[in-house]
Order: sequence, then structure tokens, then C-alpha cells
Amino acid sequence: MTENSPQISQIPQSAFRFPRGPSASCLALIRHNEGFRRFAYKDSGGYSIGYGHHGVSRFAICSMAQAEDWLLEDASNVVAGIFRCFSPRMLTQGIVDALADFGYNLGIAAVESSTLARLLDAGDYRGAWMQFPRWCHVGGQVSPNLLARRRIEQVVFLGMDWRPYVAAQQALPTYDRFAPIDWPQGWSLSGEGVSASAGQAPTRLPELTSPAMHAETEGGSTAGLPRPAAPSVPPDKGSESGVGIRESGVGGQKAGGSGQEEKA
Repeated sequence: MTENSPQISQIPQSAFRFPRGPSASCLALIRHNEGFRRFAYKDSGGYSIGYGHHGVSRFAICSMAQAEDWLLEDASNVVAGIFRCFSPRMLTQGIVDALADFGYNLGIAAVESSTLARLLDAGDYRGAWMQFPRWCHVGGQVSPNLLARRRIEQVVFLGMDWRPYVAAQQALPTYDRFAPIDWPQGWSLSGEGVSASAGQAPTRLPELTSPAMHAETEGGSTAGLPRPAAPSVPPDKGSESGVGIRESGVGGQKAGGSGQEEKA
């Protein structure tokens, strides 16, 4: 990503409006990662259904419409938890969406207690961004599915559209997918906003002053931005057939989650 790093002029101001919840792009990402299940399935803490909705009976069945309702409710609850941890004025829509998918998968308690949260709260956006791939362990082993999901969240965090990135990765040989991503050169985030290092003044995150500031953006997606460099994981052994990136038998916004942070 170093050659074609995003510049401040490429990032629409709408991406830095006061975020109010998960964007449409964020909900699409969760659908992609969780996959739809009509019938209840055994999960780490009970039974789940739909798009990883937790806490149902083992014989539960749901329609697509019900799954959509639960998805919006559950994702909104995760974002509400994020806003309890951080001031929304510290966050872009892309950061909210990345944390929403992370929290939906692992549980908001994992977000709250993580090094990622501590660094983000301190204004170390790059340090927080680098923490995502550490949350990819199941039973002490790296899960290729969770690692891929964390890479996608890193892309979303930077305000990029995750869909062309995923499409590009899926076109690669399995071993070349979802390799480490470099922080774009000249791309910095701080309490003052986002800026490029090439002598340009920081762009302040605007204060919430009118209803117009609430306009929902498409997940911070910036379709014109370049995709990150191609990434790599071992063969995908745990993903559900035809489903997105979710560890088999795990997923959803439950306490305990499906990933564990790598211990330093």
C-alpha cells in the first residue's frame, strides 16, 4: 500500500462526520463474515441462528427477515458499547465499523478489555490498528479464518471499501491471501483528525452542531482509494461452505467470542 497510499484529498469529509451507528457497509460485512443460518446451531456458549444471533433454543428456526432484524439490533448494541468506551468524536465511521465487526465476533467485553482499546483511547490509532491481527487464536492456535477477518477489519478501519479488497484476495492462490498490510505512508490519525504528512494541515473532526451532521455514510467506504497489498494465510480449513469468515461453530456477539488475543 506504500506506493498508492491514500491522500487526504481523496477522503470525503462525509467519512469524518459524527458516526451514529453501524453503516450499511458494516452490516454487509457482518453478513459476509457470519453467513446466514436458518436453523439453530451449537455455539461456544449455547445456540445461535441467523447471522450469529446468540441465545436461542436448539430447535429455533428463523426467516431472513427475522435474521435481518436481529442483525441490526445486535450490531447496534455493539456500537452502543463502543460509544461507552470511546467518545464518538474520536472515531470515523470506518473505525466504528471495524470495531463493530470485531465486537460482533468477539463480544464487546473483549473490545473493552483489549490493548487495542487502550491504545485507541490514548489516541494511538496506528498502534490500535496493528492490534487487530493479534485476535486470531482459537485454542492457542492461529485460525486462518479469524486472521482473514481481522485483516478485513484493518482495511475498514482505514476508511476503505472492504468488498474490492476481499474480491482481490479471493482471486489469489490460497497461500497468498490476507498477508500483512502496511500502514499507508503519509496517513496519520490523531485527536485532531486525519492528515497526510506532506505538509497539509490536519482536518478536524467536526463537532456535532446540526442534524445534517448525522447523515449516514456508506461505512466510510472510499471506492476510489487503492486496495491494500495482497495478503496470506494457510489453507482455509475452518470456514463454513459458502459462508464468510467465521470459525466453524463459533461467531456472533457473545461474551467469550471466537478469538483470543495473542499474548506478548
